[in-house]
Amino acid sequence: MPDPDFGLHTAESLKPGAFDALDYAVRSAPTLKVALERLLRYSRLTPEPAIFRMSSGSSTIHIEHCFGPGSDLPCRQEAEFTLASIVVIGGQIVDGGFKPVRVEFMHAKPVETGEHARIFGVLPGFSSKVNSLEIDRAMLDRQLITADTLLSRIIEGHAEDLLNAIASESVTEELRAALTRLLPQGRCTISAVAPMARTSERTLQRKLEREDTTFAKVPDDLRHDLGLRYLKEGRVWLAEIAYLLGYAEPSPFQRAF
Repeated sequence: MPDPDFGLHTAESLKPGAFDALDYAVRSAPTLKVALERLLRYSRLTPEPAIFRMSSGSSTIHIEHCFGPGSDLPCRQEAEFTLASIVVIGGQIVDGGFKPVRVEFMHAKPVETGEHARIFGVLPGFSSKVNSLEIDRAMLDRQLITADTLLSRIIEGHAEDLLNAIASESVTEELRAALTRLLPQGRCTISAVAPMARTSERTLQRKLEREDTTFAKVPDDLRHDLGLRYLKEGRVWLAEIAYLLGYAEPSPFQRAF
C-alpha cells in the first residue's frame, strides 16, 4: 500500500552526502547561521534547484521554500520532503537539537497528521500562502557538531566553482558543473547529464561540437583539472580526492595521474 507520508519518511532517512556539495557545505559550517546562509546560496547546485528565502523577525527566523520561475507548484510530497529535510539534517548537526516553532504548507491538510507532528515537533498549518518554517532567532548562534574548518574551506571553494560554472553561458562549463556534482556518484554519462541540462543527448552533443569538444573529453579534462587543483592545495587526503573525482579507491586515481 502506498505510503501517504513518503516525503516525510524519505527525508527522515537522509544520510550525509545526500545533496552532494550543498550537503557538505551545510554540514561543515561552524554555526547554524552560516549553514542556513549556505543553504540559500548553494541550493542551485541540486539537480532540481529550489529557492529559499530567509527573513528575520523580532524573535524568529522565517525560512520560505519555493521552486524557480516557470516551475510547477511543488506537490505535497516535494514540499514535505524539503522542509522535513531541513529539520532532519538540523537535528543531526546542530548542538542542542533543531526544532521549528512553526511550519506552514500550501497544500490542504492531510487526513492523518501524526507523522507531521512527530517529525517537526509541532503540528504544521496547511492551505497557507507559502511553504515555510520558523525557528527561534537564538538558535542561529548554535555550534554545529559536524563543523570542520578544513573541509568547510575546501567545499566552499568547490561550491563557488560550481556556481560560477552555472553562471557561464558556455555549454562546456555548464556540463563541467553538472559533471562535478555527478563525479562522486560515478554517473558521468551523457544520459545522466542531458536531463539536467533540459536537452536531448543529440542536441547536447551538437552544442559541444560547436565549442570544439566532445562529451567524452569533458569529464577527462575535468578530472585532470580538479585533481591537479586538489593536489596543489595539499589539504585533502588522496582518498578524499579520489572520491571527489569518481574513483572507487585511491589506487586507480594514482594510476590515472
